[in-house]
Amino acid sequence: MYPEVRKNKFTWTYRFLYWNSDKPEVNLYTIDTDKGFQVAESAAWGNATFDGCRNMKYIGKNKMEVENG
Repeated sequence: MYPEVRKNKFTWTYRFLYWNSDKPEVNLYTIDTDKGFQVAESAAWGNATFDGCRNMKYIGKNKMEVENG
């Protein structure tokens, strides 16, 4: 099932780590979106599984800075 898209007032940068237990490497995935955590998590999980990883951890988010102009 696809995540319910809910537009946020701000754009956020979400960060995830994903890895495979049998390889000694960890990958960082970041996504900038105003659609919420569910969309970011879904995109990160899709990226992780495409790379053959089955472990993922959410490590945080930051609000994007907007240029004044």
